[in-house]
Amino acid sequence: MNKKIKGYVSMVLGILFCVSVLVGYIPIPEYAIELTCISNMCVGVLLFCTGINLIIKEKFFSSTIYHMLLVTILLVCLVSCIGQFNFKGAFFFLHLVNPLVFLIYYIIFIDDTKGIKKILLTPIPVMIYLVFDYIIGMVRGNFVYGIFEVNEMNITLIISIGGSVYALVLIIAFVTYYINQKMRLIAWEE
Repeated sequence: MNKKIKGYVSMVLGILFCVSVLVGYIPIPEYAIELTCISNMCVGVLLFCTGINLIIKEKFFSSTIYHMLLVTILLVCLVSCIGQFNFKGAFFFLHLVNPLVFLIYYIIFIDDTKGIKKILLTPIPVMIYLVFDYIIGMVRGNFVYGIFEVNEMNITLIISIGGSVYALVLIIAFVTYYINQKMRLIAWEE
C-alpha cells in the first residue's frame, strides 16, 4: 500500500480517535485524567502526526512508540471489559472499538522489527500513569479510579500493584509483538 494512502488513513483514524475522546469527555471534563482519555487522545495525536509524517517524509515513527501506546490502550480495553466499565455512547469506542482498531492498525501498518529487548520498555507509559495516579491520590485523597483507598497504601502494596501491572503489560506486549511478527511472516510468504 502506498505510504501516502497510509498517511491519509492514519490522519482520518487520528481525527476519529480525538473526536471520540472529545465527545466522551467534554460533558465530564473532571474525568479527563483517566487513562482511557489520555491513552485514546495520545493514540489519536500519534496517528494524526503519523499521517502528516507519511505524506511529507514517507516514514513512520519508531515502532516502539506505537507499541507502547498499543499496550496502554489494550490495557484500558482489557480492564474495561473485565470491570464492566461504561460502554455507552463514545465510551463504547474509547473502551472497545478504538483499542481494537489500533491493534489492527499496528498489525497491518507497523513493521515492528525493534526486537524483544524493546518490549521491556513498552510498560513505561502505564507505569508513569500509575505514578501520576499515586500523586493525584496523595493530593486529592482518592485515586483516579478509586479501586484502592489512599490510607491503605503501603510500600508492599505499591510494589505488588506496580509489579503486577508491569507483568500484565509485558504479557500484552509479548502477545502483540508475536502477532505482528507472525503477520509479517505470513505477508512475506504470499
